[in-house]
Amino acid sequence: MRYLECLLAIPTEPRKILLSNNDSDETSYVMGTDSHRYKSSRLPEIWDSKVLATNLSELVKREKLVNLDESHIQVLDACLNSKPDEEWKQVFETLKDLLFVGLCDA
Repeated sequence: MRYLECLLAIPTEPRKILLSNNDSDETSYVMGTDSHRYKSSRLPEIWDSKVLATNLSELVKREKLVNLDESHIQVLDACLNSKPDEEWKQVFETLKDLLFVGLCDA
């Protein structure tokens, strides 16, 4: 769960890079006046998507959110690289209403 909380706290642009499926070896990160090139792993290639999506679902329940924000939707989208099964159905059932509200608010 802490991994997810840290991931959600990353600013939007670096998070988009980490969640992408782009094959680039090096990425430039610019924070204020500082810029560096780093090799970074694409997170969807190395994490367990179902575990992360389940953690997202649990976080939403625990925090009693009324909608998903952009960071939640980005993470959920990046998790959708595995075949749907019963676990995915449970995650979707928990998040579907909040997901639709979040997409409409975007």
